[in-house]
Amino acid sequence: MTVGIFDGVHLAHRLILDELKHKAQEHSAKSVVVTFDKHPCEVIAPERYGKEVFLLTTLDEKLELFREIGINYVVVLPFTKEFAGLSYSDFIENMLVKYIRPKLVFVGFNHNFGKDRSGNFEKLQELAKKHGFQAEIFQEKYFDGHKVSSSEIRRLIRAGEVERANQLLGRHPERSQGIPLMQGDVSTTLCSAQHNGVIAESLKHVRQQIPKCVKLVAVSKTKPITDLEEAYVAGQRDFGENKVQELIQKQPHLPNDIRWHFIGHLQTNKVKFIAPFVHLIHGVDSLKLLKEIDKQAQKNNRIIDCLLEFHIAEEESKFGLNLQDAEQILSEIRRGVLHTPQPTIATNANGGVCNTPLQNVRICGVMGMATFTDNRDQIRREFQNLHQIFQILKEKYFADQSHFCEISMGMSDDFQIAIEEGSTMVRIGSTIFGSR
Repeated sequence: MTVGIFDGVHLAHRLILDELKHKAQEHSAKSVVVTFDKHPCEVIAPERYGKEVFLLTTLDEKLELFREIGINYVVVLPFTKEFAGLSYSDFIENMLVKYIRPKLVFVGFNHNFGKDRSGNFEKLQELAKKHGFQAEIFQEKYFDGHKVSSSEIRRLIRAGEVERANQLLGRHPERSQGIPLMQGDVSTTLCSAQHNGVIAESLKHVRQQIPKCVKLVAVSKTKPITDLEEAYVAGQRDFGENKVQELIQKQPHLPNDIRWHFIGHLQTNKVKFIAPFVHLIHGVDSLKLLKEIDKQAQKNNRIIDCLLEFHIAEEESKFGLNLQDAEQILSEIRRGVLHTPQPTIATNANGGVCNTPLQNVRICGVMGMATFTDNRDQIRREFQNLHQIFQILKEKYFADQSHFCEISMGMSDDFQIAIEEGSTMVRIGSTIFGSR
């Protein structure tokens, strides 16, 4: 028997589990893993959980990995406050010895158990003598100079070293395309997706309906990381999120070549959180917001692409500018309202040129959402309106700027009409990931 959280079931875990199987065969016994339904920090130190700890694997994923490795039995104990209060001797004697009757207990070098982590290998050896089982320890393991542990893998992920993290996870080729589900503040409140190919098939179907000149943004808001992971493996690189908190929790746990689109209403005090990595901000609806994006982009030594959001729908709940508002903003920028002595020419990370007093912002086009209605003619008129707004702004303010070329309109229910009316970028969620 072995006991532990086994988050990630990484290389060192696999060595322990392989040795466990070997020991079980030597004793003509069955291999048993005892684990828990949640991370102890979630119960003992909730203030840390979600800030310092995110899970590398869900419970279901761990069970599947144990099955693949060939473990005979897995015991999942509910980790509660009452359970956390058990002494190390109560845990071993009243739970493990009483019900499992182990011949050998095999643990990692740094394993602690019982209230306040007071139980260690020496205490385990004492209980082993008392109850007639053996206790063995498994020493710390390294891979290319890296300590193999769940916390080290989390550190690598936060640092963006996803490839090295995958090496320490020791995934088989079919599992090495991305990190498994990271269960933190986001995914603990979401349903875990099953990797059954549905998302990849849906992506394929959507792409068949979209011309190559139109960019597909997969709207992944409220979806767990496993869903994004499957879409990524299927070749998707542009993902759209509408909540800053959700985006900044997902972003560190996915590959660095993902292009993140912020498609929701963005508050100025939240810009700083996404400025280091966001690819395109779709919903700019004020000069104040543009100034803040420019300020935060300067701090991060990068230029951030933005779209002006227009209110083209009849619904009052939608955010956005009208043409007069947009022209006033662009005129003020042209006059140097940001107190820049003269227009600054800056090179965008994509190779374009920003010829505007906004030193670190590049306005690349327009965005809008049609009314949620079954009236297809109304939807078409609203998309036509946005296209006309784009043409007016292009001719008047961006005639010599090739980067002003994007019309972001069209979602799952109306993207085909949007494309017919000139959309260059569609934002599709439920058709790919299913309903929320």
